[in-house]
Amino acid sequence: MLMIDQSGANELAERLGEFARASWLRGELKLARTAMRKSLVLRPANAAMAGNLGSLQSQAHHVILKMRWGRIIDPTNPRVLHNIALAYARVGDCSSALSAWRLSVLWMPSSASSATGLSRTWVIGLDSRKRYAGDLIRCADWACRAAIIDPTKPEMIEFLKLLALVTQDQGFHLYSTKILKILINIEPLDNLIRTLLGLQHYNAGLYTASFINLYKSLLIEPSGALSGNSLETLGQIFGQNKRYYQAASAFERMLCLTPQRWFSVLPKLSSAFLGKPL
Repeated sequence: MLMIDQSGANELAERLGEFARASWLRGELKLARTAMRKSLVLRPANAAMAGNLGSLQSQAHHVILKMRWGRIIDPTNPRVLHNIALAYARVGDCSSALSAWRLSVLWMPSSASSATGLSRTWVIGLDSRKRYAGDLIRCADWACRAAIIDPTKPEMIEFLKLLALVTQDQGFHLYSTKILKILINIEPLDNLIRTLLGLQHYNAGLYTASFINLYKSLLIEPSGALSGNSLETLGQIFGQNKRYYQAASAFERMLCLTPQRWFSVLPKLSSAFLGKPL
């Protein structure tokens, strides 16, 4: 019977691991699983290998079983915690997924993917009234943290845009504004973000900040329905500051872009021409 010492076993396990990774990249998953199992027999304390083997399982409960093995071997390994959190999320075990994401963030606070996973887990999805259920406040906090850590991920930017609209719709204006400010730093030429931020500032009574963002949004995109909303709000700001000529000009330009809103804007336009408060 062939006997090898520990250093030889470690070297063979490493080679099997490299072979498994190469097979995985080629799409030969069965061969990769076999090589990973043999590598774990030689070096059972390899948490990363146990996690990789779990990722290749076809059934969800097998995935979680292997991921738990990796977590037992190395309970503070951020990559293992990340993978087990994903596994729990796939089977809908939100409480276990949250626990794993929290531990992952604790051991690797600079991980944007862990912060993203934690933020998404706080939001369950649409309820019976077509409103997002879950803890939107915590979701927004962790989503903002993920965007600050790594602002280059396109899927994270789209998620933040959706989250800004959802938090605004459900009355969390402070968090919506926080998200929009982060998005502005990432995409300063995005017309939708500029307009939404300008409208948020207007609703909060911050008219100077609202004017700046709405004016910039019109420079980015001077036409379209979204620009019509910006012009209407700018007209309101001009009217509140008794600049009636500029208010009338803004309302007239708005009607050129959105003529279907004639009857709703006509009273404001008349007040502006007559020099009366809007």
